[in-house]
Amino acid sequence: MKKFIFVLLFLFISASCASAAIYRWVDEKGVVNFTDDYSRVPPEYRNKVEEVNIQKMGSLNPSQASTGKATADVQSGKAATQLSPVARPLIREGEFAIKLAEVLKIGRAKSDAEAESMLVLVGIAPKNGWIADYPVTPGVIGELQNAVGGAVDSGKLVMRKNEAITALLNLAARQGLHV
Repeated sequence: MKKFIFVLLFLFISASCASAAIYRWVDEKGVVNFTDDYSRVPPEYRNKVEEVNIQKMGSLNPSQASTGKATADVQSGKAATQLSPVARPLIREGEFAIKLAEVLKIGRAKSDAEAESMLVLVGIAPKNGWIADYPVTPGVIGELQNAVGGAVDSGKLVMRKNEAITALLNLAARQGLHV
């Protein structure tokens, strides 16, 4: 019985969560950066840094350690062969909308809201609308692909359908979003 209680207590302690702070900032190129060490935030962005609290479970096993390596490779700019879903970059819908409006030749937006409005005017939006701070997911890319096709079919885009969809998918690929 004592062994059982000891094992149960050990499992409970090892499975408990610890809070970890992650610091997030956007650089002058619009790239979202993350670090768990505040001293690694460049001084010019420290007044704009956002602290993101996450829940961290247990210790790393070998497969998670390799995921961490892939994340480091992405942040250092080196190409990684296959990223796990956790290691993939998080691109905000608002940032993506700015770039999408430009590649679809709709116009050059100065803000998330302006880009989202420009896209909505031609019928391009995810199913639940644009949510600037939400990450772009493969599902959102699929919804945008359908919306881009519909915008071309209705004559609201000056591009041909295959050209517009290719522009969308190439943008997603350049952003590191795997569809």
